[in-house]
Amino acid sequence: MDVTGNTTTSRQHRIGFWMAMAVALAFAPAYAAAAPATSQATVSGATRFVAVAPMRLADTRPGAQQVDFTRISANVIRIGVAQRSGVPQGATAAILTVTMVNPIGGGFASVFPAGSAVPTTSTVNAVTAGQIVANQAHVKLGESGSVDVFMNTPMDIVVDLFGVFVPTSGPVTAGRLVTLDSPKRALDTRSSQGPLQPRGTTTIDTSTVGVPQGASAVVVNITAVRAAVGFWTAYAAGTERPVTSNLNIDEVNQTRAVMAIVALVGGSPSFTVFSQSGGDLVVDVMGWFTGESADASDVGLFVPADPQRLLDTRQARALAPWAGSTYEVAVGGTPGQVQAVAANITATDPWDSGFVTTFAAGTQLPNTSTLNLDKAPQTIANQAIVRISPRGLAVYTSTGTHLIVDLAGWYTGAPTAATLATPVNPTYAPSTPQRLQIPRIGLDSAIGLGNSLTPILDTGIVATWKVGGTLGRPYNLQLLGHRNTYGGVFYNLGALVPGDTLVIVGSDGHSYLYRVTRIDVTTPDLSAVQDPAFNTGLATLHLVTCSSSNGSPNGASHRLVVSARLVHIR
Repeated sequence: MDVTGNTTTSRQHRIGFWMAMAVALAFAPAYAAAAPATSQATVSGATRFVAVAPMRLADTRPGAQQVDFTRISANVIRIGVAQRSGVPQGATAAILTVTMVNPIGGGFASVFPAGSAVPTTSTVNAVTAGQIVANQAHVKLGESGSVDVFMNTPMDIVVDLFGVFVPTSGPVTAGRLVTLDSPKRALDTRSSQGPLQPRGTTTIDTSTVGVPQGASAVVVNITAVRAAVGFWTAYAAGTERPVTSNLNIDEVNQTRAVMAIVALVGGSPSFTVFSQSGGDLVVDVMGWFTGESADASDVGLFVPADPQRLLDTRQARALAPWAGSTYEVAVGGTPGQVQAVAANITATDPWDSGFVTTFAAGTQLPNTSTLNLDKAPQTIANQAIVRISPRGLAVYTSTGTHLIVDLAGWYTGAPTAATLATPVNPTYAPSTPQRLQIPRIGLDSAIGLGNSLTPILDTGIVATWKVGGTLGRPYNLQLLGHRNTYGGVFYNLGALVPGDTLVIVGSDGHSYLYRVTRIDVTTPDLSAVQDPAFNTGLATLHLVTCSSSNGSPNGASHRLVVSARLVHIR
């Protein structure tokens, strides 16, 4: 669907696409498909996937042509799924795309079985007003075959249906998921044809990465890189482009990924991607859904579950996991009969740009990513199908960020063997600042701590208060220094510019790297210097020194304040 404008066309679209796994912005390693062996007994609650003609289920925006929903409360709407024309009887779960449009501020939306309690999970997130963000979801159906959508802040919601799951009591041919050991790159325009032009298209032949003739749909991850504001649509090659979209870009030069399933028609494993406004495109194949010509098996069937939060590092740590952290998460299900899980992976409060990768616990970290972080602050989610081991799934982050994993269900089959030891994550203990290093101005100074700072400052070094002068915490640390008297340790502080790096060496031996975000000249009033609004839950820093009103070092009527935030610990 196109949700870049104020209204959206409501006619049904004739392209089936579903969910995908991890986004890869580097070349993927070798891969192999999971063997379609039949297990001893079909797992209770197992279902097979059936693609349906994509249809608009609900659109809450004023003036939308289709607004087929029931408002349960100020924050919850109910949307019928199973009773829609074209949906096979008996559906117990669905694949939906949920798009939040123009929230009044940061917030989230969560889709869940109708009639059940609002879960602690989320489906799609925004951090600022006016964003347009979409994400796909596996959703178990509730009362009357419906789903509920909870919104924690005023926003508009657009919900589209792309497929359903129907129960099966034994092996089937069509509708089984075949996953790859790791994603396979099918297209990267950065190293081949160059970026798509506005309203441009490109066609991808997935047989080159192993998708067989006769597959009913291909599971892909679509990433727009350095893209212009607009939407991207994937659809079967040789068919008319539907008035729908898989991915929305709401900032210039944004990098954003989304999982999708694209129906394959006429036995051809090719599909086309359209870009409204242009940009580079990365397409990775994660697997495919079988067609009627496949062997019968009960491997790759989906077992839907009520939404479950498996991991939220915000509940266990004050400071987000550092870059290089890997968390292993048990996933439940029938032991020995779970090959993969459907999960929503969310990163929030990142320190810097980077990526998050999900993979089977106890296996080698793949050269792929599930979602990409291109700024801070940010909260971004992507649905993923993740291979698991008997130890569950693993979540790796290349940058400091909090990690959230929400489970939607399991795919049947044998788990991947775990061959590596459980990872040891970086840890931290209370640490006091020892030295400040600023390469741009050649500064390398000891940091003194005390209840009264003037005696420390008069020795010519940097000072901070003994109470509160602790590193590795999500709060604002202040370091003060003289500028043109008593040694002038901060004399050249005004030469710094946003983007410069500062290093604080802690008593724990770690180096805490901060990046300058802004430079201000303020009055000497304490509240103005502290700027409480700057402390947003991240680890931040202020360097403060005397200044004239124009920022020069030959006065003391004002204060020069250099603001920075933590981006790395090494």
